[in-house]
Amino acid sequence: MARLGRSFGGLWFATGAANLGDGIILFALPLVAIASGATGGQVALITALATLAWPVVGLHAGWVVDHLGSRRILFVTNAVRAVVLGALAVAIALGMLTYPLLAAAAVIYGVAEVLVDTSLFAAIPATITREQSGRANARIEATINVSNDMLGAPLAGALILLGQSVVVGVSSGLYALALIGVGFVRRLTPMPVTAPGAVPSDRRVRAGLVFLWRNRTLRWLTAINATMNLSWAMWMAVMVLYVVAPGPLGASTVEYGLVFTVMAVGGVIASVVYRWLRGALGVRLLLAFDPIATVALVLAPALGANLVVCAAAAFLGGVGSSTWRILNATVRQHVTPVRMLGRAYSAFRAISWGALPAGASIAGIVIELAGLAAVFWVATAVALFALGLYTTMMLRHPIADMDGEPARR
Repeated sequence: MARLGRSFGGLWFATGAANLGDGIILFALPLVAIASGATGGQVALITALATLAWPVVGLHAGWVVDHLGSRRILFVTNAVRAVVLGALAVAIALGMLTYPLLAAAAVIYGVAEVLVDTSLFAAIPATITREQSGRANARIEATINVSNDMLGAPLAGALILLGQSVVVGVSSGLYALALIGVGFVRRLTPMPVTAPGAVPSDRRVRAGLVFLWRNRTLRWLTAINATMNLSWAMWMAVMVLYVVAPGPLGASTVEYGLVFTVMAVGGVIASVVYRWLRGALGVRLLLAFDPIATVALVLAPALGANLVVCAAAAFLGGVGSSTWRILNATVRQHVTPVRMLGRAYSAFRAISWGALPAGASIAGIVIELAGLAAVFWVATAVALFALGLYTTMMLRHPIADMDGEPARR
């Protein structure tokens, strides 16, 4: 089996460092908001603001990456995140933190995250051969799970005991560390910028949406992904209020972090055995697991489950999410022309991840009007709808080897 190479290794290292930073800061932001005296709705709003960039600038991010080059974008955006979060850590240490300042940092972080994720997806095919795509995507997925959730969440839960400025500052340092990995990625030639006036920028941006819409498989998968993300976002926005004291479970921040660690363990296991699962179950059954697991994830707190049951549901959610993302990434890379990778990926993310701020905003409204439990019940209804969409897709558009790999008999 051929090695994935030094260029991919640099990308892999940068992904690990940056995603560890992601896991820490995304876990810490709601806790910092709670410590600053924010209400339940304001805590949910921080999550919404951190993901708002996907529907707002997501489509344009693909065009930027396609024309400026993914390597350059990875370097600049990680540098920006390091600086912004470093400044936030200083503000916290000096007692100058305000809710508007925290919200602004969440927005800037979100914009940078959109560009980083788009660049990563576009950079992977350029660092490997086509035959290595499944293995490379699985390795990146496993790294994201380990860094973002398995290590990031519990590390953030422990670091925040040392102080809010410490946890934010460590995240800033990890984004700076990611720059070293980016330096090992070979220079990728960006597409030539079209002469001014030749093709309007809005047409270049819409090209990704048009491609996504015309591909039936990608169209269905995007709709299902967006619906599941709506449910996940509602869960993510308020789960901290359910688990951490003085919430119903009365747990510590470290115990809350362990829920995400268990979720990441499920994702890592799924990533490691992905090829076996793909061959044994086929695409249809493997994809079906994520909608089912999403229902379990949000239904557990709706029923008032304890920490162990919620962690078990999170494990299933991690398994389903990981296999879904690997298959989706491989499918998109298989059916999308290289020149369209950034824009097609941005179109997918703008729609599917655009549901994240919507879900967090809905959670904020529902918790203010009807309470915490109502958020989880609404999320459960949305997850069941996603499962229905997947069932409909299977009935109307049966799939077998849409990821380009033949099913084993």
